Amino acid sequence: MKKNLGLLFEITRKALGLSQLDVAGTVKIDRSAISHFEAGRATISSDKLQDMASLLHINPDYIDDKSEIPFKSNELVKFHVKGLIPELEALYILILYNQQLELISLIPPMNILERLKTLPSFRTLAALFDTHTLFGLMIYAVAARDAENNFFLVRHKNPNEFLIWGKQDLKSLVSNTIIATGKNPEKIVFTRQEITRELYEKIRSWNNIKRKDIEPLFAKQLREEYVSLSTDEKDLIELIRGKKLDPKKIAKNLPQGDKSET
Repeated sequence: MKKNLGLLFEITRKALGLSQLDVAGTVKIDRSAISHFEAGRATISSDKLQDMASLLHINPDYIDDKSEIPFKSNELVKFHVKGLIPELEALYILILYNQQLELISLIPPMNILERLKTLPSFRTLAALFDTHTLFGLMIYAVAARDAENNFFLVRHKNPNEFLIWGKQDLKSLVSNTIIATGKNPEKIVFTRQEITRELYEKIRSWNNIKRKDIEPLFAKQLREEYVSLSTDEKDLIELIRGKKLDPKKIAKNLPQGDKSET
């Protein structure tokens, strides 16, 4: 059985918005047993552990050391974060427990006035003196896909809050975590996309957002050749996508070299 399973179960449970009592009532187990298990002080019977795993979208084969992929779900796995300064455990757990991951920062289609209305009052005042907040990324949510095509969506519990704002972007925010956990940074792919108003409203409503709405944001397959791109190459791709540039037009303007050399 995998080590630190209690931590995986605890953070996932909280990210899904479930209490220990919620889980206990569903799988018919005492709440104290879940508390002791999450704290690493006790184990839970195999059948109850499998029931809990199913509820939390955790891969049963991961528990039994038959797979390196921690999650398994045919649905969109929706994680919440909360706090005035958002606690991003839901994002960190995806990075901690996955060797390969693709993350897309979702930028809402907002003008400056809409951004100011969305920010809490103390940030609205700060934004007036911070062009990074007004014109920066203002990440509303993050979509993710792992190596087994499980899809995730992370958003602040308060639908009026941004997930990340100002000078920080997702890549710089989690880079230390990637290094500290010994992950291969080439296997963690970061991109960003400005989403449509329709998709933004679906994510805001939360209950209406489905896997089929998120899947089209990703390439058809998380290809190894893309994962192995250099950091500069991936940054260039992010820039092209973020600014919605036409790659064909850019290619036409690139130097072609001396054709006679062939």
